[in-house]
Order: sequence, then C-alpha cells, then structure tokens
Amino acid sequence: MAAYRVVTESMVELNITNNLTELVSQRRFPKDLTIAEFKQKLELITGCGASTVQLQCFTDDNKLVCLLEDDSKPIGFYPVDSGMRVHVTDAVGRGDLFADETVVKYEISDADYYARDESVDKYLRDNKLGKYKELTEEEKLAKEEENRRAQEEYERKLASIEVGSRCEVRVAKQPSRRGVVAYKGLISPTNDPSVVETRIGVSLDEPLGKNDGSLNGRRYFTCQLKYGCFVRPHQVEVGDFPELLDDELDEI
Repeated sequence: MAAYRVVTESMVELNITNNLTELVSQRRFPKDLTIAEFKQKLELITGCGASTVQLQCFTDDNKLVCLLEDDSKPIGFYPVDSGMRVHVTDAVGRGDLFADETVVKYEISDADYYARDESVDKYLRDNKLGKYKELTEEEKLAKEEENRRAQEEYERKLASIEVGSRCEVRVAKQPSRRGVVAYKGLISPTNDPSVVETRIGVSLDEPLGKNDGSLNGRRYFTCQLKYGCFVRPHQVEVGDFPELLDDELDEI
C-alpha cells in the first residue's frame, strides 16, 4: 500500500447499493483503504461475499465511472468522490437466488421514497450531503469533465459491439465464456417494464447461461435454453474468439 499516495481528502462518503436487496446505505470510508479491505467492509453492509463481488462506481445520475477491480490498490487510486454510488454485484452463489423471477421483491416508487420522512435520501437533502452537496464552480467543472470522459468511454465501448460479432464474456470471479453477440439494446431487467437498461445479449457456445434469449416474459433473441445471457457492455470483448474445441476445453 506504500506504493500509492492519496493526495485528495482522506475520507469519501459513498452510497452503497447491491444486487441482493433494495437497500441503500451511506457510509464513509478512508481513501487509503485497499479494494480488498473495502470488499470486506461491504460484506458486512450488503451480505455479498467479499471474494465473489464486482464493484462498480456510478455518478449521482447513474453514469458509470469505473470498476474497482484491483484488490491491491486503495480507493483513492480511482476517480471516486463523495456522493457517488458503489454498486456491489455478487457474481456467484447468493446473488443467483435473487435472479429467480418467482421471488417476490419489495419495490417502492421514486415518488413514495422521496416523500418518506425517514430515509437516506431525506437525510442527504436536509444536510446537503452526497448528491445534494453544494459544489464550488471548480468542483462542478471537474465533475462535469470527469463525467464527460466516462460517458465517452462508455459510448466508444458500446459502439464497438456489433450484433453477429464473435465475443468473449468476462465477468469478475467467473470463467470467461465465448459466443456470438445476438442483441444490443435496452432490456427490462426486472418485472417493471418501465425500468430499462442497456445490455448485450450473447448466444454462448456452451450451456453456461441462464436463459434462451428471453427475460421476464419478453424475447430479445433466440437460442437454446441455458445458452443465453445478458451482460453489461464493459463485460463483453469482441474480436477473434473462435469456438473452443473439445481438446482445448479439457486443458482449461
């Protein structure tokens, strides 16, 4: 850890979300905390296992800033500022339980949540913290430039992915999977059709997926059952990824 020097404020205040629950937690963390140590603390907050999680950092308007991937680096190594949101995804095991469409999940509208007397959002509003913090002009310009760069990188990545391209799916803590890009666009990841997110649909070479190209009753592409998956653009790499032969699979 001595190899890195954090030169910004020593603490960062983050909103923590995860793929297992609808809860939002606000916590302060020292910027010299390594990502490995950060994951251990997040396990106590979210219940997601420290060894099986992927961390994504978003701006307050839900634009992806970066992935917190290197366990050896401190939080301050990344462009993480107070008010941002870190989303914890449990890539293995417990997270799969919540992918079951038969599980009834508690949901609340943005308007109802905003109207609550006791909520993290109201606390942030009342105390001008997090996304409600009043920034100086210099801080606003720096944040806008940072968001612009992150958005440009996201759009560049998305534009490079074309339907029909061979690809490799790379999800943290999971073995890579090869296949063909079968869909690019918006999907409804929940049972609420008004909630849409950009995803890449991949028809895999092997039955290592979760679906047949359909999700929540809507079909986006067609493949055999367990050969389909939907992932975020940054988890797909297009290129010369031929289908692995049986003897190659035995070596892996």
